Amino acid sequence: MKVLEEQNLVTSCGTLGYFVIASEQEIKEIRYQESNKLVKILFEKLGELGFSEDEIVNLFLEKMLRRS
Repeated sequence: MKVLEEQNLVTSCGTLGYFVIASEQEIKEIRYQESNKLVKILFEKLGELGFSEDEIVNLFLEKMLRRS
């Protein structure tokens, strides 16, 4: 919650709890930014495990096909 407060997405109202204060567009943008960070980390870690870029892409494609 602290991170969300620092990004001005939520505000604390004492014993009432937390309230969302950001617009839907701001939330979508932050989610997109965070997902990009995670994808970058994942690609780096898979590379450290010895996967080539082609192998990584194939892993994603296989995963997506299994979800359908």
